[in-house]
Amino acid sequence: ISKSVIHYALKDLEHLGFVNIVPRQGIYVADYARSGSFETLSEILKYNGGKLNVKMATSIVEMRNAIEGGALIKLAANHTEEDIKKLRTTLDELEALDGKTVSTAELAEITSKFHYQICDLCGNEIFPLVMNAFAPMSEVLWKYCAHYWGLKGFIEQDEKILGMIERGEGHEAQCYLEDIFAEYLEAN
Repeated sequence: ISKSVIHYALKDLEHLGFVNIVPRQGIYVADYARSGSFETLSEILKYNGGKLNVKMATSIVEMRNAIEGGALIKLAANHTEEDIKKLRTTLDELEALDGKTVSTAELAEITSKFHYQICDLCGNEIFPLVMNAFAPMSEVLWKYCAHYWGLKGFIEQDEKILGMIERGEGHEAQCYLEDIFAEYLEAN
């Protein structure tokens, strides 16, 4: 192997946050949780065959809860009738699946769309960007959740969240979101 191939490989590892290259001193293993990026997380996920360990899944859920919880507070305080109609339309899509054979992937896709809309409609420009960046990891989690709660569970949860938004109960919706994910994590 040529030196240039090794050089590029090490630069890639540095870019991903796995190593720290100090010129004329050496190459050191880095704490990827502190120096990594979304790409680091993506590479870890690829390395693990698309599976998340419990600690990583919990961390992603906590990150999602922080962002979506903030979005729930903002949306509940400042929603419009149009915002409620958009969320209701997505919830109607979910309810239309009742009695039909539906895959966990389809179920996960529609319910994640509902939760993404919360972030999109809240008025914060960064929340939807972050949620998009973590979509591949979130997709894995939503499929697990779809298998755990099923259609009826998702409908019940999303109805409750929509009601809280309509009533201006953003903090309560945030706590509810944290509670349902805590329930899922305890069960799995």
